[in-house]
Formats: sequence, C-alpha cells, structure tokens
Amino acid sequence: MLGLAGGVAITCGMVLVSELTTTALTTTANRGRAMSQLQGIQLIGGSVGPALGGIVATFWGNRAPFLVCGLMALLVVFFGTRTLLRAPRAERRRGAGRAAGEWPPGRSPVRELLGDRSFLAVCAVAFSVFLHRFGGMQSLIPIIAYAVVGLSVAEFGVLLGAVTLCNLLTVSLAGSLSDRFGRKRVIVPGLVVIGAALPLYAVTSDPVWFVAVTVVTGLASGISGPAPAAYVADVAPESARGPAVGIYRTAGDLATVVGPIALGWLVDLGDHRLAVIVLAAVVLFTGVLFGVAARETWRGASAGDPGLRAD
Repeated sequence: MLGLAGGVAITCGMVLVSELTTTALTTTANRGRAMSQLQGIQLIGGSVGPALGGIVATFWGNRAPFLVCGLMALLVVFFGTRTLLRAPRAERRRGAGRAAGEWPPGRSPVRELLGDRSFLAVCAVAFSVFLHRFGGMQSLIPIIAYAVVGLSVAEFGVLLGAVTLCNLLTVSLAGSLSDRFGRKRVIVPGLVVIGAALPLYAVTSDPVWFVAVTVVTGLASGISGPAPAAYVADVAPESARGPAVGIYRTAGDLATVVGPIALGWLVDLGDHRLAVIVLAAVVLFTGVLFGVAARETWRGASAGDPGLRAD
C-alpha cells in the first residue's frame, strides 16, 4: 500500500513540475533545472531518511520513525494543497495556449505516445538508468565490493555516501547543462560513460580502480539523471503529460524489479563478470539507441536566447 501511494506521489510530482514549467511561475527554458531540483530533494530524502530514522528509533523506539514520517507526509500534503489551490490562476494565465497541446478528438494519448519513437527511446533510457541504479549500484556492485575487492560494509557505505553527496552537489549543474546544451547532449554522453566504464569491474579487483569506477559511473549517472525527465515533459503534449510520466516511471520501475533478480541470476550462473558485461551492454546500447532514434526537443540557450524547441 505504501509503495503504491509513493509511486502515485512521485509520478504526480513530476507531472506537476512539468506543468509549472509552462506557467508564469517559470519557463520551459528552466525545465531541466526544475527537474534537477526535484531529483535533488529525492536524493536528500533517500540519504537523510535512513540516518534520521535510526536516530529517532534509538531515542524513542521502533515505532517513532513511522510517526515522524507520517507527520512529514501531512506537512507535505498541507503545503502541496496550498500550491494546488493556486494552480487554477496559473491555468487562466495560460489561456488559449493549452489548446495547442490537446490530442485530436477520438485519438488515444497512450496510443500516440507508444507510437512516438522519441518517447519510446526515453523510456528505454529510464529502464537503463534504473537498471544501473538499483540492479547495479545497489545490488551487483555491493557483491563485487564484498566478495571480490574485499571492502568492508563500512568502507563501501562511505563510498556510496560520497557518491551521493557529489550527486547532491552537481544536481543543479546537471539541470543547467540540459537547459544550456539540450537534453540529448547530456543524456547520451552520460550513458556512454557509464557503459564504457562498467566493464572495468570485470577486469580488476584492485580497490583503487574499484573506487575510481564507482565514482565515475556514479557521477555520470547523477549528471545525466534529470535530463530524461525534462525530455519526457518536452516530448509529451500538455494533455498527455500524465500518461507520459506514468509510462516513463513504469519503465524505470520495471528495471527496479527485474534488474536485481536478473543480474543476481547471472552472478549465480557464472560470476560477476557476466553480469557486469550484460549491464554495461544494456546501458551502452540504450545510449546509442537514444542518440540515433530520439529527436532533440531542446536546442539549449545561447547568449540572450532562452532556448528554442527543436521539434
């Protein structure tokens, strides 16, 4: 039940941010930065949450963290409701511009989205990014760290914490890069770097190399992370942003479920090398596929130019 509610909240949050980037509150030229701020808040929650929960449980018992989480959720509902109550005024400011993004009568938004190769390509990117994050960084890489490299749980935890901290510091830069240079120029290099660096896990057990590869792939994932969400908001008409974000998130969630199981099975079938090569191949193939099949939706901003759509 909590997982279902969390999925709904995250999806609606992405839709809301994409809507806000087409109102007087901000502009589409800032969409990458807006999406990066959303991801930054999620990273902060994911990083601070376990530590905060542990501290609360230590002083007030195991039930206390659930009460604290519930209180924080109610606060989000309160402030979110205030924002939504202001949304109709923003809609009126947009006026007739909304009609340009509507689907023709009788045409299904979902069917049209599934027929758009650019949208399908960014969904493949979502699958690849989540596969690397949950199947790789949170499942396969810890196995390599403990069984092959010989790191302790504490050492690997410090490493992941450092990567997360770096992502927090660079998330604003990531959004700015996608707004400045375009979505594809951020997404494709990020995926290519990850796909090219991952095979190094298969050829070395040296701790220094392990740390270097983890930092490089982690930073590449963090820098390219906000751009796909901004791309989805770019490519989907306003009336179809809800279904578009839902399908995009479903592709990522599928990788979250399948990734750890599939990569773990490959480790059992052979060893970690096979799993690493398969993960690298998927990420690299997705990067090349997106670079070839997807159109650029945002040319970026030049001096004095807020940016132009390329479609």
